[in-house]
Amino acid sequence: MGEEWEPFGSKIRELRLRAGLSTKALGDLIHYSKAQVSRVEQGQSPPTTTFAAACDRVFGTGDELAKVAARRAVGDRRMTAEPKFDLPAGPSRLIGRDAEVEALTDHLKEVGGRQAAQVCVLHGLPGVGKTSIALWVADALRDDYPDGRLYLDMQGYHPDSKPVSEEEALDRILRRLGVPGELVPRNTDDRAALLRQKLVNRRVLLILDSVKGARELARLLPPNGRSAVIVTSRQPLTALGPSFHQQVRTLAPAAAAELFRSVAQLPQGSDERGDRAVITEITRMCYQLPLAICIVASRFRDNPVRRLEDVAARLADEAARPREFDDGERSITAVFAASCATLSDGQQAMLAMTALHPGPRIDAYAAGALAGIAPAAAEELLDGLIRSGMLEWHSHNAYRLHDMLRDHLRRPETGILSEGEAVAGRRRLFEYFLHTAAAANKRANEHRYRIPLDPPSAPVTSPLFPDPEAGKKWLDLEADNFLPLLQEMAGHGHDVECWKFAYNLREYFYATKQWELMIACFEKAHESAVRTEDHKAMGVTLNGCGLARGQLGERDAAMDLYERARAEFVAAEDRHGEMNVVANHAWLAFESGDCQSAAELAGTAWRFYCDVHQRFNAAIALDLIARCQLRLGLLAEAEQRFREALDEFVDLGFRDGDVAQLLSYLGETELKLGKVAIAGDRRLGGVSIPETL
Repeated sequence: MGEEWEPFGSKIRELRLRAGLSTKALGDLIHYSKAQVSRVEQGQSPPTTTFAAACDRVFGTGDELAKVAARRAVGDRRMTAEPKFDLPAGPSRLIGRDAEVEALTDHLKEVGGRQAAQVCVLHGLPGVGKTSIALWVADALRDDYPDGRLYLDMQGYHPDSKPVSEEEALDRILRRLGVPGELVPRNTDDRAALLRQKLVNRRVLLILDSVKGARELARLLPPNGRSAVIVTSRQPLTALGPSFHQQVRTLAPAAAAELFRSVAQLPQGSDERGDRAVITEITRMCYQLPLAICIVASRFRDNPVRRLEDVAARLADEAARPREFDDGERSITAVFAASCATLSDGQQAMLAMTALHPGPRIDAYAAGALAGIAPAAAEELLDGLIRSGMLEWHSHNAYRLHDMLRDHLRRPETGILSEGEAVAGRRRLFEYFLHTAAAANKRANEHRYRIPLDPPSAPVTSPLFPDPEAGKKWLDLEADNFLPLLQEMAGHGHDVECWKFAYNLREYFYATKQWELMIACFEKAHESAVRTEDHKAMGVTLNGCGLARGQLGERDAAMDLYERARAEFVAAEDRHGEMNVVANHAWLAFESGDCQSAAELAGTAWRFYCDVHQRFNAAIALDLIARCQLRLGLLAEAEQRFREALDEFVDLGFRDGDVAQLLSYLGETELKLGKVAIAGDRRLGGVSIPETL
């Protein structure tokens, strides 16, 4: 019997029929299933030597069938020994990813001398380009992994299918490595053992794309450092232990613009389709996300009458923007929706709540306020969102939501939160920041007069401020959120919270000299104050703007703002607010060199503060009076005022720097009075306030 009777399955069928056996009867005799016999006869499964030897025994053909099967097996092994390369087409050009490619390549090139299995994890937002980086590096390392480069989509976030199970992944990888289907073990552990056998001492690079969780990978890792796995996921997959982890972020502005030009196929230097400077604005509105840029650029490329300015205008329209991120085959909305669908109900609700926070930084206290839950419960949900890849770390104990995902979640059609839930969440957030800022502000100075706040609609859980420094630290951490919060308050009709929030930030701005930020915040707060038609609110915000303008040297603008503020306080019959403006006006006059007017204004404010027992404000006004008297040559009066102010500064716990400055002025006064020894001691003492006071 020779190979002239090929195919093998036809010969088996001929012998079976000659023996008068059904497929089931033959299967029972050789201990194979009826289905397996049929597959061999139909050529769907290659015969094994064991199968063929059993048929030899039944048909009385000696060892002829087994010899043919063995020859075929040798041929199959030669064929399957060829390296396996089944990578899908990667990008023809990779833009803006030099750092990620270099880091990943360097790590994979070092694999040869290691003993542990090598796992490289690329994680980041959907559409950020993780798969493109993996395919680019795998193609570049073809010589480093000569035994195979394989790709498997694990479908961890596919909206229309379940993720690939570990069992299925092992089956598919083994088949791609040349293992016949009939020889793939049924047991998952046995499949994993066979994969280790196939990979031992071989250099194979495996890409596992779109992995949802670390548990899917336990049995897929190579047995030693010669082979490696590149994993892409929206999660960091820290449970994998010692691995190379690379977060893939959005593109830098220049790279984003270059990607748009490349996909849009814009001729170099040509303005035929619009002002090329607009590209930077287009990619900014694409949030520098590669998938969004590619979709928008391809739509532009395929519509030859559209100009760059048209694209920018449509992206600027929040209602039209989602349509620009959909080209019929790819959709940012669909990608984000699929990602959200993998979350638990609690995680979805928390993610949608974080989208209501307008600033770049959110912590567990603010998230808890949004959701109406305790900070500890909020932190647990936030950490889960970090693990799911939907949030990023901003800084220690603080989180960040990508702007594009925030915009997606804020659209009503997302449907995670009802309008009522969103309104209630915003109200809790605004009240949290207002009352926490007031608490931090008060902790910094217990003696200063402050406009009282109405109680919050629900209890507010704020961080503890055991000392003034703790309150200032919280304000420092939240500073980047101040203006976005004020804009959000104003935009959603929370005008009272808006101007009062700015009011409770004024001392922080003054202490940290953040004048530009103070102006921006108080100008936004003034818009809200005007809408309330509350003269006191308008006076507070104008006074704050004037203070900041004055500190920037814009004295005319500051004077105009002070005059307007004083008029508002007069209209509100708010004598305290009016005197605050008078005091600020006095300092402005002093800094302008008009010491006589400054002394008169400061005296007016000082007498009022004394009458209403506002010692802190009175002490500051007294200090200014003394400085004016010093400049006017009234040395004895200045010395007396400085001494009185010093007693108040020390008793009320003024900042060391304020006390040091007052001591310096007092020493200057005593020196001019001829009290040289006292003045020298005074000025020396003023250098080391923490030790002397």
